[in-house]
Amino acid sequence: MPAIARRVIVENNFSAEINTRLERLATELPTGYLQPLVNDTGADFSAWDTYLEAYKGQRWIDVPWFFVETYFYRLILEITHYFRPGIWQAVDPFQLQKSQGLEASLDSTILLCTQVNKWLEDSEIDAPPNQTALIALLYFALWGNRVDLSLWSAFEDDRSRFDIQNQLAHILVNDASQVSDLLTLCQKGRIDFVLDNAGFELVCDLCLIDFLLSSNLYQFNVKLHRKELPK
Repeated sequence: MPAIARRVIVENNFSAEINTRLERLATELPTGYLQPLVNDTGADFSAWDTYLEAYKGQRWIDVPWFFVETYFYRLILEITHYFRPGIWQAVDPFQLQKSQGLEASLDSTILLCTQVNKWLEDSEIDAPPNQTALIALLYFALWGNRVDLSLWSAFEDDRSRFDIQNQLAHILVNDASQVSDLLTLCQKGRIDFVLDNAGFELVCDLCLIDFLLSSNLYQFNVKLHRKELPK
């Protein structure tokens, strides 16, 4: 996380005061104590003020990881004046790294989208639902940019035989087959997606959604839930 805070400094043109606070945050993370959140008029300030009560006076490294990570990103928004009227209001401090991440994954994006189009073409011909395609897309949505696209052999014409075996050992609870069976059984209704990250992770989510909406085997409605604040 210190590297993330310092990257925000490098990739933006914030004021010296903001950069000083960001550097202070980066320096304090390994051994320092949680900084209080200043009332920056954010709609979630009162909630965060309540959440922080349980961890007052504690060091960053002694607080549960999920809380630390979530609060870290919220604190960066306070430091960079995301909610305050002025030139930095509503400026995403992570915009550049998101754009760079998407550009860096362009080859993977093209490869995955091409394969999804092939699966959709196959679904127009084959009556049985393509469980292999659906399960593969579920894994992509799970793993995002951690999926090794080299698992699709460059010399293999039929990439529908996606080999995810090397990844399965890292999944503690794997209900992909049950989810696929349920979707195939229902074939209609509404599916809610909670979007987590940008870049290739978002591409993987959208490819799964495209497959569900465009395949003639399913008749789902999809509702996307995006994060209210940048991260």
